[in-house]
Amino acid sequence: MKDKKKNAIRYNIGGDDLSWKQIIELLQQGEGPSIEFKKNLLNSIDLAKDLAAFSNAKGGYIVLGIDDKNGHLIGETVTKEWILAVAKAKCNPKLIPLVTEIEKANKNILLISVHEGNSKPYFADSKCYIRDNKITRLASLDEEKSLSANLKNIHEGLNKRQKDALNHVHENGSITNMIYRDLFKVSHKTAHIELVELLRQELLATAGKGRSTCYILPEIK
Repeated sequence: MKDKKKNAIRYNIGGDDLSWKQIIELLQQGEGPSIEFKKNLLNSIDLAKDLAAFSNAKGGYIVLGIDDKNGHLIGETVTKEWILAVAKAKCNPKLIPLVTEIEKANKNILLISVHEGNSKPYFADSKCYIRDNKITRLASLDEEKSLSANLKNIHEGLNKRQKDALNHVHENGSITNMIYRDLFKVSHKTAHIELVELLRQELLATAGKGRSTCYILPEIK
């Protein structure tokens, strides 16, 4: 039975595109704490709950338009712009996930990458949601409080500039040494030291080299 599922997946979504390879890997892993498949998206709140839950956890991926039970392409009618609007309007604090639209066999498939949030807890429809293995559920009051406590531990030792820099990356996708200097009116050396500390703590990663180096959110694990 397992082999049949793998064959179906290969047949339906094979290809060399990097995003497709990533989706294949996610299908092979199956749904879990960091992976959610939705063959039919019910409504904006349904999506917002998952976005908030992944942000309250270690991040994760949401794939729209594929039946993970057999690998069949169903397709989805929503757009990247609609998803970003939901993340901004229905989640509090607002979220800015990375959304990749992929067309395969005339079907629109969407891969949503959600990083761990930097302002926990996150809410959808004024309620706090978390991941519990492969489901999204309401957080208890104690679980909601623990999210704030865990975030405080993560940020312990960071100065206000570094915390604001993390918020900047979450909202804008990246930051450079020059932008850091402009935002906080510090020297090149200070910006470098404080950004390197964020790298050391694995709160940021680098992209590019030399003068084109920028600091981005680390890869979702």
